[in-house]
Amino acid sequence: MSAPRVLVTGAAGAFGTAVSAALRERGAEVAGIDLAGEATQGAHIVACDITDPEAAAAQAQEIAVRHSVTSAEGAVVAVRAGTVCVHGDNPSAVAIAQSVRAALDGAGVVVRSPAADGD
Repeated sequence: MSAPRVLVTGAAGAFGTAVSAALRERGAEVAGIDLAGEATQGAHIVACDITDPEAAAAQAQEIAVRHSVTSAEGAVVAVRAGTVCVHGDNPSAVAIAQSVRAALDGAGVVVRSPAADGD
């Protein structure tokens, strides 16, 4: 079995750095998304403002279509994601969700409820 791959948002901050370190200690390959876009303690960091609808949509589309993210230092990190979580704790949450959905639809990605897997 290969090591799990985890994408951590806010990875360059104190909490994100601690979570990333704990995941790496457990054998995970960690990539992160952060405004800073600077590699931190062995994690590849993708420079992205996930509160920007277009930036969030571009990242979601890259993950869904290419199954990867490209870090600020140019490393391509494989990411297989079965879900997309849009945080609702900022004023642009609805615009982000709409932009992500439009980008995924435009790329031909089938979007469905996770509950559909349980039927």
